[in-house]
Amino acid sequence: MVGTLAAVQWGDGSSEHAVDGSSVLLGTRTNSDGGELEAGRSSVEPATTGSSASDDERVVLAPEGVAALPLVETHAVSGVIVDHVSGEPVPGAKISIVAGIPREFRPTELKKEQRDGGTDAAGRFRIIWPSTVEPRITVTADGYVEMLRPTISVDSEVELRLLPAASIEVVAGGAFSVGEAGGLVALVELRLGILGQRRPRLAHFSAKGSALFENLAPGEYFVSADAPRTGVAFQRVSVDSGEVRVVTLELPLAVRLYGRVLEMDRDVGIAGVEVRVHPFFQGVWQNVERLREERVFTDETGHYEFPFVHPGTTIAELRTPWGDRGRRTLELAGSIGAVEYDIRMKAAAEISGVVRDVRGRPVAGALVSVNESSSSFHWNEPNRHPILREALRRVETDSGGVFRIEAFPASSKVNLVAAWRADGVYDGMTGPQAISAVTQVRPVAGTTVDDVELVLEPTCSISGTVEDEEGDPVGNAEVELFSEQSRSRLAWARSRSSATGEFVVEGLLPGPYLVVCSHVDYSSEPARMSLTAGIQAELAFTMQRRSRIRVVVLDETGNALTFAYVTAEPVGGSSTDTPRNPSARTDGYGRATILGLEAGVWRVFANAKGHERSKGDLEVEVPGDAELEIVLKSKPVEELATVVGTATTQDGGVPRRLRFADRRGGSLEVEGGRFRLTGVAPGRTEFVLRAEDCVPYRTEAVQLYPGGEYDLGAIELAPASRVHVEVLGPDGERLQGASARLIPLPVVEGGTGDRRRLSASEQNRGRFRFVDVPRASWALRVDAEGYRTHRERITVAELDERFTVTMRAD
Repeated sequence: MVGTLAAVQWGDGSSEHAVDGSSVLLGTRTNSDGGELEAGRSSVEPATTGSSASDDERVVLAPEGVAALPLVETHAVSGVIVDHVSGEPVPGAKISIVAGIPREFRPTELKKEQRDGGTDAAGRFRIIWPSTVEPRITVTADGYVEMLRPTISVDSEVELRLLPAASIEVVAGGAFSVGEAGGLVALVELRLGILGQRRPRLAHFSAKGSALFENLAPGEYFVSADAPRTGVAFQRVSVDSGEVRVVTLELPLAVRLYGRVLEMDRDVGIAGVEVRVHPFFQGVWQNVERLREERVFTDETGHYEFPFVHPGTTIAELRTPWGDRGRRTLELAGSIGAVEYDIRMKAAAEISGVVRDVRGRPVAGALVSVNESSSSFHWNEPNRHPILREALRRVETDSGGVFRIEAFPASSKVNLVAAWRADGVYDGMTGPQAISAVTQVRPVAGTTVDDVELVLEPTCSISGTVEDEEGDPVGNAEVELFSEQSRSRLAWARSRSSATGEFVVEGLLPGPYLVVCSHVDYSSEPARMSLTAGIQAELAFTMQRRSRIRVVVLDETGNALTFAYVTAEPVGGSSTDTPRNPSARTDGYGRATILGLEAGVWRVFANAKGHERSKGDLEVEVPGDAELEIVLKSKPVEELATVVGTATTQDGGVPRRLRFADRRGGSLEVEGGRFRLTGVAPGRTEFVLRAEDCVPYRTEAVQLYPGGEYDLGAIELAPASRVHVEVLGPDGERLQGASARLIPLPVVEGGTGDRRRLSASEQNRGRFRFVDVPRASWALRVDAEGYRTHRERITVAELDERFTVTMRAD
């Protein structure tokens, strides 16, 4: 190693430290264990062999021919880590501190400094830190919840308290094959709310059919699992600090799903259609459902097949090669074996036409954009840029000004706009020199719309500057233009100022505009101006600086609260025109910044799930920036209820695949027909008990009390049937487009009991399937356009009943 060693003394002169000067002075990342850092030694040994430097000697490295760098005083982050409940020290904890370092201590290209360490047998730690900048700290230890602190003091002793963690062991049952490892288990923390959920933790079942999740924060979790040749089972689970919870998931047997994707009006398969299926969990993060998503493409006959699909509510999403999308909800509950399901979609359409200028001459090289119409937009004269920016399809005209859009999704209404630039550059669809009015057409599946004519009109532009009150340029300010001739609230065009404060907005139609300039740190008054075709107007904005409040939200243990809601409310009214009070969400280190505050006094609140809302006794006066710290108290853990009972079939047997629907969370345990539902949220509710080949049983409304146990008693489940109906036309062929319903007939005088009308969507052409049908007498009603309504009395007595209906022409 080429270099010069310079030994220097620091501190009070009584001790010297051996340190690699390049790591300290240049701010490079250093990874050292707790022992080395506590002793004040670098993990890099001195280069000089046989050096007599002691443990307290500090060595500074400088490249050959370069003067030694000036000495920088070394600081430290130190303290003790203890158990929040017992107060005992936590040895072996892993610590990482990270922060931005002042520019004089690091090269410009380095963004941050990081040090790692750990605690000793007494739970103490000491990590050398090169500056007085307060870093953020992450602490992890086996058996404890990970701690994230946004800042930690330098050169002072701190005490950090770790909360004992919970663990959840998931055990597979039902159709799971013991001895065959595999399957996927997902665990999602629900305490953050749907918008703040983290990515799910994933694990795989062992050969014994179990998966373990450790170091969990107390709260509510959603657990889902599946395995080869099974469907998905899921539960909501609540755990307390230090609790070990065992959850048994009964995995159902998977279903084979197959069928064809056909054109809407013809029995012709559509090739190349992408078909995706995934289970549907009510009220659960969609990314959990997507973990079980499978995808196939239809073959040349339109056939698709999924060998293993969840036997419950399943979502099927389709996309044709020309971009047409479809979505179907399949109810496969109680299905065994294979299910055939044909799906019909619209055939593709075509659109063709010509682009002309105001003199009627065809325009070559014009870009035609087409998009679907939406009732939420006013597609009147000034609002054309959304079509240009978000077009489904774009094509250029040929030398004769003609365009053709092939294989376009059939729709009730689509919008077309043509734009033209002399240089032919349409990147980002900014600044067209001519643009057409919006033309709406109605493409019909399997046909061509060929009479579209788009006429180009010249546009105008606005350029200008954005400056602050001192005349300095303001970069990254957004300039938006709203047409005052339009009822739409959408911006006709927008631009951002450069680092020199300059902006340009091109491609505008003549007329009056409202110009709004906005920035997170500044405010300004809007401007009004009227534009004439072909001109370039100029405009200058002078902006006033706004204030900001930086807030850190912690819990009682000093841990950062992720995704807490922080808001500022004006005291005694405010001049702001914002309809809502400014607010922000905290990041992973509990930090949030409220921007855009106007002059006045603001009261700051914080709120997080599972914690009490702050009292709002923190007031800030702006203009001026402020930094606040808010500590939220944890709410008392709500005691959960337990529901027990016994379920049998009418013949005295034990129901198969017993489960609760629409329950208020909880874990279900079933043994010999005796069930126990634990961890249920208190309150007044109804339960729906389901089992295979049984009629769903709905309980009366019951009141659940915290910590109480409610006995539903003995429940007798009635046997259910599956009713298959095939509808034929007069020629004996299956009839498409019919609807079928089962209407309950009176079983006692004056009523029909608890049975309700049952409707079935068409499974495939002319075939219907009803599930969970009570065994009784029903009226079968079948309707089809152009045919007489068919009514027939049927009796459902077996597990599978099949009926054939022949329709007569009206």
